[in-house]
Order: sequence, then structure tokens, then C-alpha cells
Amino acid sequence: MEVVRVDARCSGLDPGFDRVLVDVPCTGLGRCAVGRRPAGGASPPTSRR
Repeated sequence: MEVVRVDARCSGLDPGFDRVLVDVPCTGLGRCAVGRRPAGGASPPTSRR
């Protein structure tokens, strides 16, 4: 496995990937949801904003 951190708009890598792991902001809480509840105890309405 090779791990790279690049801007996808100008990566210079060959096209095509087997898998891509992307860590993008979604709830603003700093990490992904745990189970069915958003991480950090935020309520569902808060996590949808």
C-alpha cells in the first residue's frame, strides 16, 4: 500500500485507483460518526447544519 497526500486537481499520478480514503469535513465535529450517533454527542439537527 502506498499512502499519498495530494491535491486531486493536480496530483500528477496515473489515473485510476483501487481505493480512496478521504478525510473531509462533514459535521464540523472533527471526526466521523460513531455507531448511529454523530461523534461528540451532537444532536442530529446540529450535525445536518
